[in-house]
Amino acid sequence: MKWIVCLLLPMAAAVCAEQVAEPNTVYVSKNEPKPLQLIVDAANPGDEIVVAPGVYNMGGRQVDQDGPATRLVVDKPLTIRSEAGANQTFLMGGPSTRCLYLTNGAEVIGFTISGGETCRVGPEGNKFKDLSGGGVWSEPGGTITDCMVVSNTALWYGGGMYGGTAMRCTFKENTARRSGGAASHARLGDCLLAYNRAGRFGGGAQRSELFNCTVAQNRAEIMGGGTSFGAAVNSIIQHNQALQTHHNYYSTEMTFSSSWPKPDGEGNIDGDPGFLNTDTGVFSLHYASPAIDHGTDTFLVADINGRPRVLDGNNNGHARVDMGAFEFAYPKADRPGDGTPDSAERAFE
Repeated sequence: MKWIVCLLLPMAAAVCAEQVAEPNTVYVSKNEPKPLQLIVDAANPGDEIVVAPGVYNMGGRQVDQDGPATRLVVDKPLTIRSEAGANQTFLMGGPSTRCLYLTNGAEVIGFTISGGETCRVGPEGNKFKDLSGGGVWSEPGGTITDCMVVSNTALWYGGGMYGGTAMRCTFKENTARRSGGAASHARLGDCLLAYNRAGRFGGGAQRSELFNCTVAQNRAEIMGGGTSFGAAVNSIIQHNQALQTHHNYYSTEMTFSSSWPKPDGEGNIDGDPGFLNTDTGVFSLHYASPAIDHGTDTFLVADINGRPRVLDGNNNGHARVDMGAFEFAYPKADRPGDGTPDSAERAFE
C-alpha cells in the first residue's frame, strides 16, 4: 500500500514524500472467525499470511465481480503459507465454486486444494477464464508450491490447474471435461500427475511445460493419455491410457525423458521406467531404474520431497539428475562427503 505524507512547513509549500508500507506477517489462528478471503482482502501487497491447520471452506467471491465463484481470490502479490503443510491444511471449493485464483506475484504454499468446480457463467461463459481451472486459475506469474491438488473439475481446460506455475506439487484425480485433466497452459516442476482424466486430450497435462515431472496412470478419451501439445524435460510419461491412440503422449516435445514409444529428441529413452510399485501408486524409482542419473541440468535444486538434486543415484562417482519427480538416493552414497548419507539429505527444511 502507498500513501502520501505531507509536511506543512512555515513560509513554504507542502513537502510531500511517498511512503511504502513495510511487508507484514499476518497469522491466521485455528479459531479465526473471519473467512480467509476477508483476511486476504485486508492485507497489503508483499505481506505474508501464515495459516493454521484446518479446513477453509467458507467465504470467497468473484474475480473483479465477474466469472465463477472462487473460494479464495488472491488479487495482489501476497505469500500465503500453511503452518503445518498440505496434509493438515485444506482449501476447499464446492459446487460451482473454484478453489483458488492467483494474480501475478502471488504464491500459495503447502495446501491441499480440493473439491473445486467451474460452471457456465451467463449464456456462454469464457471457456478459458470462467470454465477452466477447477482447482486453481492463475495468471502467468502466480505460483503454488508444495501443494496437493486433488479431485477438482473443470468444464473445459485444466481440471486441477489452469495457467501459472506449480512446484513440488501432486495432482491426483482431477478431471477436465475437455483437455488437461491435471493441468493446462501451466509450467510444472517436480510434480506428480497421477489418476487424472480428460474428455479429449492430455489426461495429465495439455499445452504445458514439464520439468522433472512424473506423469502416470492418467487417461484421455481421445489422444495423449499423459500429455498433449506441450514440452517435457527430464520427465517420465509412462503407464497412461487413451481410448483411441497415443496412450502416453501426443504432440509433445521431449528431451532427456522416458516414454513409450521412444520420443524423438536428445537423451530420450523408452521401456519400463522402473517405478517402485506401479500397482499401488508408488512412483518413486526402483534401484535398477534406467531413469536414474539419466537427465540433464535444469533450474531445479530439489525433488518433490525436498531431497536435493543432484545425487549420485547409481554411486558411480558421476552424479546426474534423475528423470521424474523423485530423485533416487543410493543407500550407501554420500555425495557431499559431509558424513550424512544421501538418503537423509534435505535441500531445505
